[in-house]
Amino acid sequence: MAGWASALESTDIATRCTAAQALGEMLGMRAYGALVNGYNRESSEVVRRAINRAMDKGSCDRAVAPLTAATNDPEERVRDSATWALRQMRGNG
Repeated sequence: MAGWASALESTDIATRCTAAQALGEMLGMRAYGALVNGYNRESSEVVRRAINRAMDKGSCDRAVAPLTAATNDPEERVRDSATWALRQMRGNG
């Protein structure tokens, strides 16, 4: 898990997206923590969207607050991905 969390800090966007996806598959609280921390420092819209999609996988209560906050992201596609992830978590996808 630590390797994927570190990969969220890569200079390569594709690596950060892959790391978000892998962490989302892990579904653990530590993985969600890494995703939330990654989202909070992420400048790339593409990676923020990947993190939003990764956080919907486990319906973890811890993901609700950051996804709700992401619905106010300056980028429309990031807001849309956060809304989608919240709906998926609630079974309304």
